Amino acid sequence: MSGEDQGGPNGPAAQRRQLTVLYTDLSDSTHLTASLEWELYAGILSDLKTVFADVITRFGGIVEQVQGDGMLAVFGLEAHPDDGRRAVSAALELNERVASLPVPAKVGRLHLHSGVHASTVLVGPGDDVTGKHVLVGDAPNIAARLSARAGPGEILVTENALGTDHHFFRKTSSYPLTVRGLAQPLRIFAVAGHHDIATRYEARRLRGLAPLIGRDQDLARLRAVAAHAASGIQQQVWLVGAPGLGKTRLANEFLDHQSDALLLKAHCESFLEAEPLQPIRQWLKAAMQNETFTPLPHGSPLSQEETTRLQGVLTGGIESPPLDEVIEALAALFAALSQRQALIVFVDDWQWADDACRRILADLRTRNLGAVLFLFASREASVIGNNPGTHVITLEPLVTTDTQVLVRTLRPGMADDVCAQLVDAAGGNPLFAEELCHALNAAAELTRRAPASIETGWIPLHIKSLIQSRLEKLPAEAAETVRLAALIGKDAPLELLETSLGRSVTAQELNQISDEDLLYLDSQRGALHFKHGMTRDIVVESTGAAEARRLHAAICRALLQHAATTGEDISQPMAIHCMGAHDFEDAARHAIRGGDEAMAALALDKARAQYQLAFEALERLPAAEAIDRERLELARRLSAASNFDAQNVLVDIFTQVRASMLSIGNRDALIEAEYQLAHANYLLGNATEAVSHALDARKLAATSSRAGLRAQIDSTLGQAYSAMGRYNEAIEFLDAALCSQRPYCDNPRTSAAYAYGLACRGMLLGDRGQFDLAYADFTEASTLLSNRFHEVLLSVLEMQATVQSWQGLWEQARESSLRAAGLADRVGSRYMTAMAQALLGYVGAHLGDADGADAMKTGLGWIEGHDMRLWISMQFGRLAEVLLETGRTSEALHFAEAALHRAKQFDCLGEASACCVQAALSTGDESRRWFETARRAAGQRDSRRELALIDYKQAVCLANRGEAADAGKLAARSKEAFSGLQMPWHADRAQRLLLRL
Repeated sequence: MSGEDQGGPNGPAAQRRQLTVLYTDLSDSTHLTASLEWELYAGILSDLKTVFADVITRFGGIVEQVQGDGMLAVFGLEAHPDDGRRAVSAALELNERVASLPVPAKVGRLHLHSGVHASTVLVGPGDDVTGKHVLVGDAPNIAARLSARAGPGEILVTENALGTDHHFFRKTSSYPLTVRGLAQPLRIFAVAGHHDIATRYEARRLRGLAPLIGRDQDLARLRAVAAHAASGIQQQVWLVGAPGLGKTRLANEFLDHQSDALLLKAHCESFLEAEPLQPIRQWLKAAMQNETFTPLPHGSPLSQEETTRLQGVLTGGIESPPLDEVIEALAALFAALSQRQALIVFVDDWQWADDACRRILADLRTRNLGAVLFLFASREASVIGNNPGTHVITLEPLVTTDTQVLVRTLRPGMADDVCAQLVDAAGGNPLFAEELCHALNAAAELTRRAPASIETGWIPLHIKSLIQSRLEKLPAEAAETVRLAALIGKDAPLELLETSLGRSVTAQELNQISDEDLLYLDSQRGALHFKHGMTRDIVVESTGAAEARRLHAAICRALLQHAATTGEDISQPMAIHCMGAHDFEDAARHAIRGGDEAMAALALDKARAQYQLAFEALERLPAAEAIDRERLELARRLSAASNFDAQNVLVDIFTQVRASMLSIGNRDALIEAEYQLAHANYLLGNATEAVSHALDARKLAATSSRAGLRAQIDSTLGQAYSAMGRYNEAIEFLDAALCSQRPYCDNPRTSAAYAYGLACRGMLLGDRGQFDLAYADFTEASTLLSNRFHEVLLSVLEMQATVQSWQGLWEQARESSLRAAGLADRVGSRYMTAMAQALLGYVGAHLGDADGADAMKTGLGWIEGHDMRLWISMQFGRLAEVLLETGRTSEALHFAEAALHRAKQFDCLGEASACCVQAALSTGDESRRWFETARRAAGQRDSRRELALIDYKQAVCLANRGEAADAGKLAARSKEAFSGLQMPWHADRAQRLLLRL
């Protein structure tokens, strides 16, 4: 493997390798040294050294270091696909050889205790002290730790080391081991010997695509929807599934047989690798270049103005036409094309689409464009939204019989037992089955393991080894081509690739690469394409830092040459590759411009990624006051891009900015940094931290002339107090901020802040049962935002729907929730989309929707795994209530506990609901204590509507337990309170309970 790393103790020849490390030591060596003459013990050590060298070399490893009676050996410096198996087999033979060494009778038999682990290791030249090589990575330490845990004659091996080969060995135990510094525990096997099964197989390699198996029903459904679209009724189809399940394969199988339709194909790439509107630009380029379509602009079915707008999208840059104009022009193009012939618009990997693309799609899907089929492949279902005519085809793992057919097709003649074991290891993932079939060391029995995540880290180590071993087999030039292509992206334009390499990519080289099933040439687009993103991720991970830096620099030069010829904007790719080349000043400059372009296109996710990259670049530059000021301005931009999808990195960044402003004594900038820290913590659900920073900012701003900033601080302080349930303080600061902001609502930024503050106050008033005042605030906020599309309206609608649900106005709450969900789909905020989905599920559950609880779980499931957790305790508490009412008590208890955990962090709005669920699941005095805790929580907020609800819920519990008298008193009290608060739906429920009693 190439991939050199310059500098450090490893020197210029350091390389990244996938190594298996064996550490073994002589058991009870302290007793031996004490009981034997030194000359005898020295003889044993000499024999050990001879055995070590003989066995390790024979199994293809290298003895790195022998210290006394301990030995460290590595397997993989000369790569074999089965290095883990070789290491464990070597350890077993070492045990046998050492046990048979001649020793004095009083010693008995000698035993080793061994540990084996595998991971990526940086390997550099060593010396007499460090050993033959310097090994940087966790593998040596973990192997040594396992050896220390092992008993005499025992071999402890991680699943990482054995991978698909672990069934070649008999194991006496298996258990997880938590290792400090590793995110996940390691699975450990205690190996006792070789298994009876020793079958291996070698089969032909498959060129091209694997056959599509097990997707007949999905394909038939896709064709049926396409026929419906061809009749003139617009349709949308989403192919959803985890990586490797065959979304792209299914889509292309369908598209290859749609000769009667016009086709526009595009794909998305992950955050930093794609320009804004990437798939839109691909559609337009295809429409301009493909003779099947009416060329643009000559003979265009569009007006000159519409054509100009679309051409503006292609040129890119901040000067691109406004998004609404782009939408109109695209709609006109699709409608015109669909009049001639059925149109299919396909985008692969939609989960990486930017905010602007999501907004465009949300709009286009609501229009009647004629015979148009929108087809999208995506890893995530959360990006779909709710629209008429939407069909979701969720790809599940293949059933066992289908995986067997796939394996048999790829490897005909395979022994039955090996086939069954490979099917288990693939876990129904077609890509995994294909990759395992390509392995040179197919085992007789393979581990059962399917991917548990869609992030880069989900790739099992043995699958990484398969890809890396193929890469190592390539000639040096071909390997360089693959690595360079991986750094460019999932698709690497051949022209850019060759300019970066400074040479042509020969047909022989392309054949070598395709033979190893790494990349293939898409001649129509003139690009090298990774068959799956998983392959590309592994290649990037295996590329050494020094080589990556060199290749990134080459890509930068090629991009500049390309831009000089074409005039295209290259800010975003230049930012990535300048960063990779350690040209941090240019990286920051390009990333800022790229972020600005993304902001102009409303691609807020791309903007956040670019601004964060710029921050990282600035941090690598020498300290200077100008850099500190630039960091503050950049922080402002990042904050603006993060209002609806905040991340913890915001707090880290503004903490750094605050420290910088302190060091240079910039008071005004320090005030803003403190305010931004408060605002970021509020968005993330860290209310106490938000209050602390806001109070510090308020003290600093007491003598400042920036009245607008003081109002923003007060508003954030009020919002944070409100999230904590400290309503008296919240009202004080919200009122002060609103009073200051009201005269300046002609300013769009001020009007947005003012409207959000009104909505926060409205939600607070609604919680207290002051519904008329609450709706007055919501009406004023909505009116202020009604003449413009603004993301703040989404928050206003969600808070209004929450208050309507508190009052029991379920139909109105559903209407507000649906409007909020539509806006969330357009804005592209995943947090707000998840919140809207949870809210719709809650409202739906009260309107008789049997799937309401599951809809809530889906929405909250996304939120639980991400940073932004504002008002999450309220959502947990509500879900616990709904689950309890539907009899799902164990799940209800789980979410009640989650709400109470958040309440300990001063996120208190769900505490009372959670206590009531706990009370309902308890008995006697414990139940009464939970209800009293709920009353204290609601009373601290002076939430009269929730106090009435607690009375009603306790009445229901008492009635179910036969305590009719006490139940009647509480039911009557709750009915009276509900009536006074104008909560007729709740009052009716209390009345029905009274009648039952």
